[in-house]
Amino acid sequence: MIYVDIDTVWLKNPLPYMDAEKYDMLLQVDNKSYAGVQPYYCTGLMAIVANERTVKMIELWEKKLLAKPQLNQPIFNDLLHKHPAVTPAVKHTGLPSPLFPGGRDYFDIFSEDQRNEVVAVHNNYIIGHDKKKRQFKEYGLWLADS
Repeated sequence: MIYVDIDTVWLKNPLPYMDAEKYDMLLQVDNKSYAGVQPYYCTGLMAIVANERTVKMIELWEKKLLAKPQLNQPIFNDLLHKHPAVTPAVKHTGLPSPLFPGGRDYFDIFSEDQRNEVVAVHNNYIIGHDKKKRQFKEYGLWLADS
């Protein structure tokens, strides 16, 4: 299963970069280190193999989110990296950041050559539909009006 936030654009087929034989979850890296976990994953781009381990992880995540509404990403990372029922059972890895960058890297740091190598870009780190749309248009990634 591939889960992708709506503010993500695929520029190439991502499947060749997702090794489902070695890992249960392949995830976009948000930060190399944050909030006591390494790496800190973004929940906006995830490839998940359906098995007992990942189903248990997702069920725990849902239970925590329903118990007290909160941001999903910190809960996800805490469970994946620290929960004894999940860690180390769920085999996870980050997708290569040069190919699956967050918005900060793609829009603010990457050169044009680096952007040409990207498989999928997640337009995070900017809030608001109009701002995201404007940024996508500026970089030629908005084709909905065509």
